[in-house]
Amino acid sequence: MKTIEYSKIKKDRYGIEEDGRIYSYYTRKYMRTTLDKDGYRTLRLQNRKGGYSNFGVHRLLMITYRPIENMENMTVNHIDGNKLNNSLDNLEWVTVNENTRLAHQIGLHDEYKGEKSFFAVLTNEEASTVLALIQKGYKRSQIKKIVPKATNAIISQIKNGYTWKWLPHN
Repeated sequence: MKTIEYSKIKKDRYGIEEDGRIYSYYTRKYMRTTLDKDGYRTLRLQNRKGGYSNFGVHRLLMITYRPIENMENMTVNHIDGNKLNNSLDNLEWVTVNENTRLAHQIGLHDEYKGEKSFFAVLTNEEASTVLALIQKGYKRSQIKKIVPKATNAIISQIKNGYTWKWLPHN
């Protein structure tokens, strides 16, 4: 076990095991974690000012076992995409942009693509139809007659690959 040395946490108050278990030197017990709204293991620890703040176990592990310069500007990536797998060999320091790119690469954001997107006007089937019609050379006015919800802007975005990127563009 290593003592957590982090400027935002009260000094010499907590220890952390390599498996992510947090120990309170004050109560002499391992602490319980909870899942936050995004599915990460977190817990409330006493901060330097005497109040309490929430901290992610994955971040505490990296701060304690693999500190780097400029870590305040970095985020912790779960390499396998599993937010509950806080094994040290599954964690790495990355920039916010790298973290987003990696999440998309392994499909973590797929549940929000296509018709499941908050911004979707078309169903997956309608978007596929629009793309097929574009690829066959149909004009916008013709496409809008076949798919009434397809506006000029939507047709243009699909054609140029700004939206519905995962559809097969030839």
